[in-house]
Amino acid sequence: MGTLFIDSGRFLFNPLKIVGCKLWLDAADPASLTLSGGSVDQWNDRSGNGFHMTAATTERPTSGTRSQNSLNVIDFDGTTDTMTGGMTVNQPNTVFVVALSDVGADGSVRALFDSNNATAGTQSRYGKGSTNFWQLISPTAANTTIAPDTSAHVHAVSMNGVSSYAFVDGASGGSLSPGTNNITTGFRIGNNTLTPTRFWDGW
Repeated sequence: MGTLFIDSGRFLFNPLKIVGCKLWLDAADPASLTLSGGSVDQWNDRSGNGFHMTAATTERPTSGTRSQNSLNVIDFDGTTDTMTGGMTVNQPNTVFVVALSDVGADGSVRALFDSNNATAGTQSRYGKGSTNFWQLISPTAANTTIAPDTSAHVHAVSMNGVSSYAFVDGASGGSLSPGTNNITTGFRIGNNTLTPTRFWDGW
């Protein structure tokens, strides 16, 4: 998982310009990462809200092994890596993520992010679906019209009940109606909370 950023004084994107920004994770900022031998213990929130993401010792992703456009990214192994934080946010909400899947359209279910509530019917997640399309669930599964691949993409996911959308590099995946679940009991990246074997494989 990477970031959206400002580089060398050339304006690209500043999440803090978004009114109501709740969480900003920047893998290219070494000061925001707490590492143990290349493993990420904590990924600090740059929004100023203090919603830092942490990982258990056996679930830590890695830093410093991969990059995109010469910028560091956080690598999730697809087996155990996941991070959680305390952010809770209601619909409507929008999440921007720069990410890459190492497995592409292989038919596996892989959660890029999810609500941290493990109660059945409460999930609010986005990731790869078994149908080989990007998928939003909140709690009903709604497939986009865009198939995953193994390239880096900017994902923009807008959750607003029956009028939800997912964009990949600005291309719309169609109007979606996944439901009205909120991101509750915290925020998780790299895994599905309800079925915690659907690990993200990539960055």
